[in-house]
Amino acid sequence: MAARRLPLIDVGTLTLDRDPANDRTDIELAAFEPSNLVPGIGPSPDKMLLGRLFSHPDTHRYRIDPNDMDLPVNRPKAAERDSHSKDGPMRDANPGDPVCAPNSYGAPRAAARAEA
Repeated sequence: MAARRLPLIDVGTLTLDRDPANDRTDIELAAFEPSNLVPGIGPSPDKMLLGRLFSHPDTHRYRIDPNDMDLPVNRPKAAERDSHSKDGPMRDANPGDPVCAPNSYGAPRAAARAEA
């Protein structure tokens, strides 16, 4: 049975414009996951890809730590990740007190959901 080819869709470019400054923090702690998709784009029906959507994040949680997406090399550049988690393994920054919502200090608070 011949393999079915799906049309390729360009979703963006990756520009490598510098050498890593620190091998440990820039290369060894990088966590590339096929499940990090742009909103509105779904995965293809490829069985190998569907298996990797599950296994890669689980592997990174074991290999790096549960806070792997909060590390500078994995953190999104355009949006700030607000997980309200404090301390834990490999945290490079902690939010201010208090970290529970709602609270009497007015922050942090839950993000408003987009209207559908």
